[in-house]
Amino acid sequence: MSTQSVARTATLAEWAAVGGLQLVIELATIRPIVAANRAVGFDPAAAHIVFGASADLALWLALTPFVFLALDQVPLVGPRSRIALNLAGWTLVGIAAAAAQAWMVRGLWVAGSTLSDAAKSALASPLLSFRYLFETNAQQALVLLMEYAVLSRVHRARRERVLAVQLERSLADARLHALSLQLQPHFLFNTLNAIAALVPEDPIIAEAMLVRLGDLLRTSLDAETTGHVTLRTELNRLASYVELQRMRFGDRLSVSMRIDPDVMNARVPSFLLQPLVENAISHGIAPRRGAGHIDVAARCDGRLLVLSVRDDGIGPPPESDRRERVGLGSTRARLAAMFPGMSTLELSPAAPRGTVVSITVPLELT
Repeated sequence: MSTQSVARTATLAEWAAVGGLQLVIELATIRPIVAANRAVGFDPAAAHIVFGASADLALWLALTPFVFLALDQVPLVGPRSRIALNLAGWTLVGIAAAAAQAWMVRGLWVAGSTLSDAAKSALASPLLSFRYLFETNAQQALVLLMEYAVLSRVHRARRERVLAVQLERSLADARLHALSLQLQPHFLFNTLNAIAALVPEDPIIAEAMLVRLGDLLRTSLDAETTGHVTLRTELNRLASYVELQRMRFGDRLSVSMRIDPDVMNARVPSFLLQPLVENAISHGIAPRRGAGHIDVAARCDGRLLVLSVRDDGIGPPPESDRRERVGLGSTRARLAAMFPGMSTLELSPAAPRGTVVSITVPLELT
């Protein structure tokens, strides 16, 4: 499992939290240190206390990024054998940090002794020996390791959330792609089946339909891969499909489009209207005697885009015998995936006869 550098990705707020905790620990240790100095016969002046606490805190703050960078190299993830080895690495990092801080504190007091007799006398205190400083630094080093562990877990959880969102989006895209693939062979099969039926009766029209089908498929292959198009583009593709069907049905089929000009640039799922018109032709117009009409409408209703496909065919079957066909079912599933909880698709009888399919989606203008 790959890891990212905590030292390089920590936010300003996280660094502030680390520094704040170290300040709290430093303030909490002042009284015990003063008491320990007095117990060995040294009564530190206020200036010594302030200097000592400030130097101690500043050195820990300066060391913290380097400690975190070192711990980045020995993450506690992976096989157990590696974790055990890296735990030893953490121990060495903690020991090195405690020793380095003790050495630097001792060095500051040595430097100060050249400028102040009081500092020179304080340097004789056993509490400023390297051994004592190193031993008292063990607790601070342990806290530093725990701070890193907490930050590492926070960063890991953050990455997991991001990956989960990306995975969910990828799965949704894959599902939409699969639904689109389900629609296209269904449309192609139905159209080729209709052309095959025309070949013995009217080979000229059948040939013209094949040419028109090729143009329509080329348009679909050249379409954007984002999953959305403008309503204008969708209607242009639908017009090509309607022209193809008119070659088959002749005067038996008429189609009108009532489109609000204000929604022509609205974003809609690609390949949305054609399956609905195909269903209207196959299950509404084709089975009836005489001519049939299909009406495609689009308008805005507040923040919603309302689309409808209405035919005056034989109407939907009774509820008990009704089953959702591929075109309608795939369209409903695509809408649910693209606009979860924000879209509707309803099929109902039209007055005085026929079927109407109504769709509402959020209105998004490009």
